[in-house]
Amino acid sequence: MAGLLLISIILISFFSFFGQSLLFSSKAEDNYSSTNLVNGLVNEVEGNEAIINYLENTQLNLGCNNDSGIILPQDESSIPSFNMVQLGLLFDEESESYYYPLNNKRYVAEVKICQQTEQEVDLSLFRIHGKISESGQAASSEVYHYINLK
Repeated sequence: MAGLLLISIILISFFSFFGQSLLFSSKAEDNYSSTNLVNGLVNEVEGNEAIINYLENTQLNLGCNNDSGIILPQDESSIPSFNMVQLGLLFDEESESYYYPLNNKRYVAEVKICQQTEQEVDLSLFRIHGKISESGQAASSEVYHYINLK
């Protein structure tokens, strides 16, 4: 009887280890996926001709405060011939947001382009802040990068 009790205690602790391992693996996969998605998104924005042309030909004060700069997809209509679908995102009419479908989850994307300092203006550098979050949650992954127009 004592042996059976000992074996059942060992098996219960052994199986709980697998449950924790599965949960950890799932969270690691989500982090890895969101990091790859946001890096790809920033690279796509950096190489998008419509955005580059808009930044080259527009004299805007693109400060980096919370309410300034270009925020995509929010400001996509201000950039001629650009749509977030070009970046590989899908549009959900119900939530009115763009997302990447991956691993049976929706990763919502947002990109902010701004220019703050005199050095950035002199060097034609624009900051990019890419953010991906699993729908309804805080940002899963964020990336900061620069576009150089010279």
